[in-house]
Amino acid sequence: MVHPLESPVDVDFKIEEEDWNVYKLSDGSFLKTRYVLLKVGRTIDQAGTREYGFNSQNLVATAIPAERKGPPTRGYTHLQSSKPQLLTSLILKQ
Repeated sequence: MVHPLESPVDVDFKIEEEDWNVYKLSDGSFLKTRYVLLKVGRTIDQAGTREYGFNSQNLVATAIPAERKGPPTRGYTHLQSSKPQLLTSLILKQ
């Protein structure tokens, strides 16, 4: 194994294009995904070869046709109605 001669160095980059991949599922729903590059680092090993590492994140979203949606679940509506009180209680505990 060849070890790097230096610590990783951050490499700046410019986003040229960052589109969503959109997939239509057989039930009529849409699935959207996007790969997001967050950080790039570079090292140079003893042989002079540049090696790149990166941090990234995958984003996923769905769009469901209205006719496929049911009523909200009890837990969800309860959370929605109590959200301001819940947030306030969490802040006060901190």
